Amino acid sequence: MHLPGAFDSGSNVLSSTLEDCELSINLLPESGQVGTPKVQRWHRRRPGLSFLYSIGDDPVECLFYLDGRAFGVAGTTFFEAFDDDTFVVRGTVANDGIDLATMCSGGSASDAMLIISGSTGYTFTLSTNTFAAVTDPDFPTHPVMCEFFAGYFLVLERNSRRIQWSALEDPTSWDPLDVFERSWAPDNINFIKRNGTHIWCVGTQTSEVLYATGDITVFG
Repeated sequence: MHLPGAFDSGSNVLSSTLEDCELSINLLPESGQVGTPKVQRWHRRRPGLSFLYSIGDDPVECLFYLDGRAFGVAGTTFFEAFDDDTFVVRGTVANDGIDLATMCSGGSASDAMLIISGSTGYTFTLSTNTFAAVTDPDFPTHPVMCEFFAGYFLVLERNSRRIQWSALEDPTSWDPLDVFERSWAPDNINFIKRNGTHIWCVGTQTSEVLYATGDITVFG
């Protein structure tokens, strides 16, 4: 393999690994440009990964970065990581082993984050570092994942065609009438993802794209 400025003649991978198989990783090529070297290029070892810390007994399911702050969920632990390679536990979340955790934030406008983990919703206030479960009875019963879009927190319900949105900039307040349910296709929505000024709703067989309408229907 030859990549200009990177690896040079590093690996020899043949069609049959029974004959020969070489793999070169973490090597930095250096050229012998002074004097009369024995070889024109050699591979110097590069530093690899190093262990920083362990968070609980479960792998990290989700990472989220916002304006200099980094958050994550590992098993039942909601934590914040810092530049000095330390972390602090900010709260405890549910973990049902079905879906991976997701997070989103309204930034300084809402001063809040929404965390979905273990079919349960949680909020985290950025200015006060306050963590709490969503207690509004109109919050989706089986939330799968969340996104923030056009000033609203959106939550997808498990095994459904429904997406519910919060009050403006407020992940603690929910109205059962603030719901989008796809009708032009019968398949359930697998996941939602914001892409620029649109929300992609990817179903089991078909997909569609939502946008902020600017009127009473909110999304279309």
